[in-house]
Amino acid sequence: MGKRGAKLRLKSWVGAIRGEYRAATKEWDSFCPVWHTGQAVKALVAASEALGRPEWLERAVFHAEFLLANQIADGPDAGMLLGFEDHPGKDYVNTSAVLESLDGLFELSRATGDERFADAAVRALRWVKRTAWLPERGLFDDLYDIHQRCFVHGIQAAQGRPLLDDAVFLTGWQLTGDAGFREVALRTAETLVRDEFPAGNWLNYGPCSRDGGVLHPRHAYRWGNPMLEVYEATGEERFRELFLRSACWYLRALRLDGGLFRDTSPAFNTTSFGHAASGSASAAVMLLRAWRASGEREFLEGAYRAARRPG
Repeated sequence: MGKRGAKLRLKSWVGAIRGEYRAATKEWDSFCPVWHTGQAVKALVAASEALGRPEWLERAVFHAEFLLANQIADGPDAGMLLGFEDHPGKDYVNTSAVLESLDGLFELSRATGDERFADAAVRALRWVKRTAWLPERGLFDDLYDIHQRCFVHGIQAAQGRPLLDDAVFLTGWQLTGDAGFREVALRTAETLVRDEFPAGNWLNYGPCSRDGGVLHPRHAYRWGNPMLEVYEATGEERFRELFLRSACWYLRALRLDGGLFRDTSPAFNTTSFGHAASGSASAAVMLLRAWRASGEREFLEGAYRAARRPG
C-alpha cells in the first residue's frame, strides 16, 4: 500500500486497486483507493462486455467487494464510503471520492444482476444527500471529518463544489424512483450552467486553480460529460449544448499527438512539462460520446488521436 497508503485507515485492503507508481523508485503507493477502485470496476465491466471476457467481470466483483467492505453499515453515517484522499492520516472523507466510486457499482449490478452493489451505491447517495448537499447553493461540501462528524473548511478545493460526477444521482433516481435524487442532479446541473467559465469548463472550482489560471485535465469530463444524461432526463437542449462545449474544450486542449497537459489555461496555453494520460483518456471517452450525439466527424478524429496517445 506504500507510505501514503499506510496512513489511510481503511477497514480492508483486499481488492483495492494500486495507484501512484513512481518509476524512479519502482514502488507503488495509494491515492484514494476507493474512487480509483470504483472507476476500475466500471472499466472492467465495460471491457468484459465489449470484448467478451467474462473473467474480467469476475475481477470486477472481487474489486467491488473492497468498496462494500469500506462502507459504514449503521449509525449516523450509515452508507458513507471511506473515500480518504488528500489528507492521509487525518481521516477526512472526500464527498467527490464517494460519488466517483459509485458508477462502477451501478454498472456491475446491472451486468451481474447482483443487487448488493446497486444497493450499496444508493446507500452512499443517501449519505451524501443528507450530509453534504447544500440545496440553497446547489453545491456539496467536500471534506468530512469522520470523527468530529463535520465538514472541514479553509482548505483548497474543500469548499462547496457542484459534483455532478457520472450523473450518479440520476442513476439512483432511475433505480429507486426517489425524486429527491433527481432534484439534486438537476439543481447541481443548474449551478454548472450558471458558473461555466471558460466555455465547457469551470475554472473557479477546485481542483482547477483560479489563482494560477489553469484547468484540471479531467474537470470538463467530470462535470461536462454527465450533462448528456441530464439532457436525456430533461429533454432540455441547453444541457446537450453544454456537453458539446465540454467536448470541444478537449478538442482544443489535445496536442498534435493526442497528449494533454495537466495545466492548461483558458487560452489553451500550457506548461512545458506535465502530460496527463488520464486527460487523454477522458478526452477519448467524451469525444466518442460527442461523435455519437452529434455525428460530427471532428469528434471521432479527436477521439482516435487521444486514444493513440502512448500511456
